[in-house]
Amino acid sequence: MDKREEQINMIQDLYNLGSITEQEYHEMLRVVEKEYGNKTPTEKPIEINKSKKKSSFFNLKVLGGIVLILLIIAWGWKKLHKEVDTSDEEMQAYVQKICDCDQVTYNAEKAELEVLKQKIINKEIQFQDDVDDQILRISEKKSMNSFSTETRKCNASNQAIQNELLLKYPIDSPKGKEFWATKDILYANKKDYSFDQYRDNIKEEIEQAKLTIIFKSTTDSLVVTEKTTNQLTNFFSEYGRQSFDANSWFTSEIDQYINSKNKTPDYVNELFIKYFNEYESYEFTWIPESLTFQDKQEKLMIWTCKVNYKAVRPSQQKTQTSLITYELKLDNYSLKIKSFREIKVENTEYESY
Repeated sequence: MDKREEQINMIQDLYNLGSITEQEYHEMLRVVEKEYGNKTPTEKPIEINKSKKKSSFFNLKVLGGIVLILLIIAWGWKKLHKEVDTSDEEMQAYVQKICDCDQVTYNAEKAELEVLKQKIINKEIQFQDDVDDQILRISEKKSMNSFSTETRKCNASNQAIQNELLLKYPIDSPKGKEFWATKDILYANKKDYSFDQYRDNIKEEIEQAKLTIIFKSTTDSLVVTEKTTNQLTNFFSEYGRQSFDANSWFTSEIDQYINSKNKTPDYVNELFIKYFNEYESYEFTWIPESLTFQDKQEKLMIWTCKVNYKAVRPSQQKTQTSLITYELKLDNYSLKIKSFREIKVENTEYESY
């Protein structure tokens, strides 16, 4: 007698002893037949005489109970193993697709961060707030996977797979909880964390580069420009007059005045005293709308502006008019002039009188 027949006889004995119902009898037979071949199981239990039941009741009950437990365990293990194999394959494939999609997003985000950094270095961005806005925009595109058609397509595909798996493994069911918890662990192990470090590093570099941008916002720029405009309006209204005192408008040490370097306010005053003694007169009419911010050097703000210049020189019996472009370096706090030089003289005309 082979093992299959032994197990069928044991199941028959269990039924005859009343240890299992007829439904359980057929269920157990199907398990055995599935294990050993697709033969048609017994349709009806075969009854044995009552005396045999009584004489072998104890041994069969114990043996039958053991066999029943073993059969149920074997059947359940095979079924569970098959389900686990299937879910594991699905999980592996899904996690791999997520990681592949992550890589596409990483590359797109990296490209945009590099472009932003280079724009700051090239002085293509005027205000610090503009940098913050672009960082926010990149973060939003990342969260929505909207960097490109490729990232959108990748995200849509993964979303469809997730929806299908949620139907197959409901998150509130025991097998669903196990599936999604295991998926999270698998993804955590496969995720590329090196890009997170790269993102932190380049954002720090962008923050450092942002500090080289002078103005925080348009408002900040307008406030500084207005203060400078008022200062230069007052300066040019006095500059060239006999009442002019360079000490009120220049720093104590002047890096450059016109073409001369390393001078003091007294040097500027002496020049004008000489001109006045020769009865020369000067008019400097500056053009406020020409004021243009150029750069910042430590505590100095650098500007350029245009001035209509007129000089009357009795010794030459001539009047000169010109359009002069000046570069001025102003102390950031006192707004006094540290450097004052001509960078362009144009439209010069002389008239005799």
